[in-house]
Amino acid sequence: MDIQIKSMTRGQMKALKEKGLDPAFMGAEVTAQKNADMIDCILDTVYSTIDFDDIEYSECIRIAQETYIKSYGREIEKKI
Repeated sequence: MDIQIKSMTRGQMKALKEKGLDPAFMGAEVTAQKNADMIDCILDTVYSTIDFDDIEYSECIRIAQETYIKSYGREIEKKI
């Protein structure tokens, strides 16, 4: 599935922080469960019209990661 990566809105970023799921503010509190919750939160809020249940989890992780990075105004390092 070809999904255009979006940037999160200010409101979506605030919600992520309020839920304690923004890695930039977690410090040593990062756990596998919080990472999984962050991925679900990003996919459910930013891409609410897409059903991710049948998409490979590694692809879900990639989409959430690229969305998070783009939201902070950074680019994914392209491998040649």
